[in-house]
Amino acid sequence: MALKLGNTENIVKILDTQASSYEQMGNFEEAFSVASKLISSHKTSPVGYLRMGKLLRLKKDLVEAEKVYKIGLAKAKNNKKDPLYEVLKKQLITVQNAIE
Repeated sequence: MALKLGNTENIVKILDTQASSYEQMGNFEEAFSVASKLISSHKTSPVGYLRMGKLLRLKKDLVEAEKVYKIGLAKAKNNKKDPLYEVLKKQLITVQNAIE
């Protein structure tokens, strides 16, 4: 089954997969760039915030990760039925516990 580029959900998946691939290759600069594009183009989707938060956690920047997760929860508040919204909440709690 081919992906239709006009489908927002597919675009989100493609960008997240691209960011993940860069992350796995150790190219964090590109991973951050794609995650930023994902957030700016799909502000209400939890996916970009989850990806950016993960990248920040890998860099050991927990304070920035916490900020990203908080912003993501605020922006994605209309997507509370999305299972990734709950993941976003859990990641925020995990980061907050690690900061304490």
